[in-house]
Amino acid sequence: MYLLTNTHITAILHNLSTIHLNHLHDALATSLAQFSAQQNSPNPTTEIHQPQRSHFVTSRGITTLTMPVSDTSSTGVKVVTLAPGSAAQGAITIYEAEGALLGVLNAEQITAFRTALASMIALKLHVRDTHNSDSEKEKKSVVVFGAGKQAEWHVRLVLRVLGAEHIARITVVNRGRERLSALERGVLNDLRGVYPSVRFETLEHDPNASTMGSGNIGSPDSDPLRLTLFGADIIFCTTPSIFPLFSDAYLKDETTGRYNKQRFIALIGSYRPDMQEIDSDTILGPLAKGGNGKIVVDSREACLVEAGELLRARVSAGDLVEVGELWTQGRENAIGNLNRGSVEEGGNVIFKCVGMALMDMVVGKALIEIARELGVGMEVTDF
Repeated sequence: MYLLTNTHITAILHNLSTIHLNHLHDALATSLAQFSAQQNSPNPTTEIHQPQRSHFVTSRGITTLTMPVSDTSSTGVKVVTLAPGSAAQGAITIYEAEGALLGVLNAEQITAFRTALASMIALKLHVRDTHNSDSEKEKKSVVVFGAGKQAEWHVRLVLRVLGAEHIARITVVNRGRERLSALERGVLNDLRGVYPSVRFETLEHDPNASTMGSGNIGSPDSDPLRLTLFGADIIFCTTPSIFPLFSDAYLKDETTGRYNKQRFIALIGSYRPDMQEIDSDTILGPLAKGGNGKIVVDSREACLVEAGELLRARVSAGDLVEVGELWTQGRENAIGNLNRGSVEEGGNVIFKCVGMALMDMVVGKALIEIARELGVGMEVTDF
């Protein structure tokens, strides 16, 4: 049995070689493709077993979630506890097919890392289908909402996966200055030293105090957030918000009322029906008549139960495509002519991820392999 603490996992993930990062990426992408293939097969042989997550809340207001999964070769159980005012605590336990305990891993970094890695899989599908476009030659502007671990890993991984040479700036937006300043002093300052060609910025913005819903929307010249989003190519939303973080109008030209460019927008922070990171107009944009965008999800079934943005917009299963399906389809038919020619109304690509235990198990198992190779972690021989 192999034991990986948060310190072990942080050390591994912060120093991933390209080979190891590709191994984690491909392991997760392959598992998502297998999940989608099973869901779509008319007569599936059930290899992946993933009961719906369960939870309970104690009298002290502490929530514990339990997420079991098996892909037949391994079984995993993730348990996470959320106490008011505290960071999530939990562990991932992985077993071999016959029940022998393979490993126990701290869940804090893995949860954030595997979610960001799923966003990168969807982003790579988008980017590889735009590799012939004129816009591909331009350096990208990235916006990240949030200042926690999820935001950190989206920043770290987009630099690795897209490549710092293809990124002009990364702007981190958060409603609270304290967490934003902490991220600035730590993570962003470190990354400035590693990626001197990339401009790292922060912006404080509280969507709760926004006037977006009143129709009083500032122009790009007077509203810093609107100016930032108007120039953004990639937007990562990583907050458990119950209000839209921005208006669909922030992405459109004031004169024409049309999107000024096509964007990749990932939504990974909201995970309950009462939460939403973007408004319904932004969600429905890719489905507009003549639109050439897509709404990509990790799981249709899970998203149509848990994703508040999709539920509010009354999106149906037929409007969604799973990232595992796109990965299987391959390069020629992945997302379809994105950014080629003029930008169509509703041409954004939206990725919604609520997370699956399968993702934790697959990434956790791959991390154990990497840890053993690197000699990091603890082997317990007589458990």
